[in-house]
Amino acid sequence: EYWEKFSRFFAVKQSLQSFEEFLKKHNRRLLRTRLERLKRVLACLEGKELSRMTLREVRDYLSGCLKQRKDSKTILFAVKMLTFCHRITRGREPEGVEEFPVPIDSRLSKVSKEPAFWKELSAKSGIPQLHLDAIFWNEPLPELPDRLKRAMMALKTAVKDLNLRKPRT
Repeated sequence: EYWEKFSRFFAVKQSLQSFEEFLKKHNRRLLRTRLERLKRVLACLEGKELSRMTLREVRDYLSGCLKQRKDSKTILFAVKMLTFCHRITRGREPEGVEEFPVPIDSRLSKVSKEPAFWKELSAKSGIPQLHLDAIFWNEPLPELPDRLKRAMMALKTAVKDLNLRKPRT
């Protein structure tokens, strides 16, 4: 439901500055922290022509501007949000999305904090690491193309298989 709201909202308000409004309306969890990060990211991106930059160039630029590692959760999540905006405004996935690791948040860390786990899961499911949080959707959204619905089901199966192989402590 969250991503449906996201898609509908940004289909109408196609501006990075609209993220604050969206967060205030639809994602109040840790709102102050998220808004602070968002303001720092937006300040870095001000005046940049994102449509002329690759995802890698955006990531590298943000990493330098924010003085954070290229694989930090903030940087990767910013790239992830830009991929969603790209998909909404252009109707397709941006090039290069498959080269980025998943930003491991609190939900994903309950499954595994190990980057190798997510890399293997991506390979087994055919879903780019950056979009692996789809495993937390209860069911595939009805409007998803059949290819993505099948990939989500493969992802759920792969998670179960990998978790069964995970050593118990």
